Amino acid sequence: MSSNNAANSGQAPLYKIGAVSRLTGLPSNTIRTWERRYQVVEPERTPSGGRVYSDKDVVRLQLIAALLDLDESISSVSGLSEEELRHRIQRHQQMTGNTASPTDTPNPTSRIAIISKDHRVLSDMLTPATGSAVSITYSSDAPDGFIQGSANIMVVDLDALPGDPVYEVKTLTKHADVDATIVLYSFCRSLTLVSLSEQGVRLVRKPVNPVILRRLIEDHARVSRILRTSRRSRKTFDELPKEGVDQPRRFTNEQLTRLANIAAETDCECPNHLSTLLVNLVAFEDYSSRCESEGEDDALLHRYLHSQTAKARSFMEVALTHLLEHDGIEL
Repeated sequence: MSSNNAANSGQAPLYKIGAVSRLTGLPSNTIRTWERRYQVVEPERTPSGGRVYSDKDVVRLQLIAALLDLDESISSVSGLSEEELRHRIQRHQQMTGNTASPTDTPNPTSRIAIISKDHRVLSDMLTPATGSAVSITYSSDAPDGFIQGSANIMVVDLDALPGDPVYEVKTLTKHADVDATIVLYSFCRSLTLVSLSEQGVRLVRKPVNPVILRRLIEDHARVSRILRTSRRSRKTFDELPKEGVDQPRRFTNEQLTRLANIAAETDCECPNHLSTLLVNLVAFEDYSSRCESEGEDDALLHRYLHSQTAKARSFMEVALTHLLEHDGIEL
C-alpha cells in the first residue's frame, strides 16, 4: 500500500509515526494496533526498522479517525477505500442535516493564509471562477504583514522563506497560531523534509496539483467540523474523579516483596496474595503516571487510571495492615 500511495502523492513516505500521530490525533499505539489487526495502512520501514508513512496514509488515517468520532467501528471502516471513506462521511453529514458532498468546498470558517512567490496563482487555484467558500485572508510573497489569528490554515512555500526552512516554518507556525500548516517544496533534502513533517505540517511537492491542494484543505475543514460537533467528546475523562494520587504509600517495594515470599505459619496465604496484588498495583500506578501520550484524550485517560489505581492501592494497603496485625506479622 505504501509504495502505491507514495507514487500517487508524488513523494516518498516522509512522515514518522510521531508526526502521523500529531496530524491525525491518534495515539501512536492505536496506529500500530490498527496496522497489525486491520492492515489499515502499510508503512514502509527504514533500515533501522522505523515506520515511515506517505501523505496518502495520513489522509486515510484522518478520515478513519473522523468516522470513529461519528461512532463507526474500526472493523467496519478499515477495509474501505479513500473515496468510500469520504462517501461514508458524506452519509453521516446528510443524516445530521449537512448535505455537503465530498467534493464540496469547505465552509467559510476555512480561512487561508498564503505565503509564496506564486501567491496570486495559488489564490486563484483555491478560489476558482465557479465560486468557493474558502476565504483567503492573507496572500503575499512574505510573512511580514500576516496578523496572528487571521487564518486557520497556512500554505507556506519554502522558496519564500529566507533562512533555514525547519526553523523558519516552526517560528512562523507558532506565531500564526493556525490549525494546520501546508508546506510547498520543490527540491529539498530528505532530512529537511522529515524534520518539517515532525513538526506536524503537511508536505506538498511542486508543481502543485490544484485538485490535491484543494482536497487537502477540504479534508481538514471537514474533519475539523466533525471533531467539533461529534457526539464523542474529546474531554471524555475531564469530569471523572482524580482523587487518590496524593495517597502516601504504607509499604516499600522491599517490604511487599518480602511479604509475597514469606512462608505462611498457617494455611492462610492471604498476606502473600495481598502483597503480590499490591506489587502489581504499585507497578501499574507508576506506569500510568509515566505513560507518555500524544493525544490529550489519552493523557486524560492515563491520569484517571493513575488516580484510581492509587486509590485502590491505598485501600488494599489498609486491608494488608489489618491482616498483618491480626496474624502478628512484623516487617
